[in-house]
Amino acid sequence: MRSFFHPVCGLVLGGIVFAFLDAGLDRGDFVLLGRVDLGHAAFVAEVLVRTAVFVLVLFTGCSFFSKTKSQIYSLERIPGTAVALSGTPVAIDNIELPPGFDRKDIVVRKANNELDVRGTQQWAATLSQEVLHTLAFDLASRLPAGMMILPGAVKPASVRSIDVAFEEIAAGPDAKVVVEARWDRTHHERIEVPIASLDSANVAGGISQALATLADRIAAGLVARSAG
Repeated sequence: MRSFFHPVCGLVLGGIVFAFLDAGLDRGDFVLLGRVDLGHAAFVAEVLVRTAVFVLVLFTGCSFFSKTKSQIYSLERIPGTAVALSGTPVAIDNIELPPGFDRKDIVVRKANNELDVRGTQQWAATLSQEVLHTLAFDLASRLPAGMMILPGAVKPASVRSIDVAFEEIAAGPDAKVVVEARWDRTHHERIEVPIASLDSANVAGGISQALATLADRIAAGLVARSAG
C-alpha cells in the first residue's frame, strides 16, 4: 500500500509552524551580539515541543488521505436465448460457495493451493449475494415472464425451489475461470471460460460469462425435465 504525506496536510502544518514562530518574533526577544536571551530560548523550546505534538497529531489525522481506496467490481447480467417453459415458477433458494470465497474481497487461486485475497479489490456485495442475484436475473431473461421468482420477491404458494452448490467458482492459477456446480442435487455442470489475464476486471467478466452459461444449462435442463 502506497503512503504519502498529503499536500493539504503540509500546508496546514506549515501554517501552524509559521504562526508559532511569528508569535515568538512578536515578543521582541532576539539574539544580540552573540548573547542569547534565556527567556527567548525557553519560548523557542516551548514552540518546538508544541510543534512536535502538532506534527504527530497531523500525521495521524492525515493518514486518512494516504490510504489506498478500494476498487469495487460487480458481476454482469448477460441475456440469453429464451426457452419455452410452463408450470410451477422457479426460485433459487440457496447458493453455496467453496470455503474462503464467500466474502467481499476478490479471491484468485495461486499455485501450491494458495489463495490471493485482494483486500483493496472487492465485490459490491459478498460473492454469494453477487452470484445469487446475477444467476437469478440471467435465468429470468431466459425463462418466460413470471416463471422466475427473483430474490426478495414474494413467493407464490407453489414454487419449485433450486439449490446451487458450487464446488468451484474461481480464476487462476491459469488464465481462466472455472465454475463447477451442482443444481437441483442431480445436475452437475463444469464450465471453463478463458480470460486475458488474472486482472480483477477480467476475473469479474469471466465469472459473469460462466454464470450466463450455467443459466443456459439450467434453463435447458428445466425444459427437458418438464417435457419428460
